[in-house]
Amino acid sequence: MIIVDSIVLYAMLMKTLAIQKEANKAQIRSLVIDTLIRDGTIYFLAVLATSLAHLLVFQATEQVYLKAFICSLSAILVSRFFLNLREAAAGGREIEEL
Repeated sequence: MIIVDSIVLYAMLMKTLAIQKEANKAQIRSLVIDTLIRDGTIYFLAVLATSLAHLLVFQATEQVYLKAFICSLSAILVSRFFLNLREAAAGGREIEEL
């Protein structure tokens, strides 16, 4: 899982940074790309760090103490990531309830 998270983080950063570079050349500011870079990096680094901590704890004690924390943190970060993307896609305005 750690390897997969690392690959996804790397691919996401390379693709979004390339798009941001092209947008900067055309003098276009994209809130969606900025949000993808900021929140995507935070999400994948947090998941990577907690997965690594879980692996180390499991190797040392053979217990799964961090599993519930990892699942909860992942759900919270994904929710924030999607809400921030939705707000960025709306031009930075807060999204109102339907």
